[in-house]
Amino acid sequence: MTFACKKCKKCFRKDAQEFDESDEYCPHCDNHFVIDALTPKAALKVEGDDVRIDARYGSSPYGLEY
Repeated sequence: MTFACKKCKKCFRKDAQEFDESDEYCPHCDNHFVIDALTPKAALKVEGDDVRIDARYGSSPYGLEY
């Protein structure tokens, strides 16, 4: 595979079949270009009404009532 380093702007090739921990760094500037993936965590939250809708509902600048 061909990679491009964001730090030094140089391209290089790595063999994806033999990829190990030493291959996670740019060979030119030793920048760590592999970022660990994060899994989102499930969470329950209580949501209230939208304040923007409540503030405008019921009155109009033109005198019209909804």
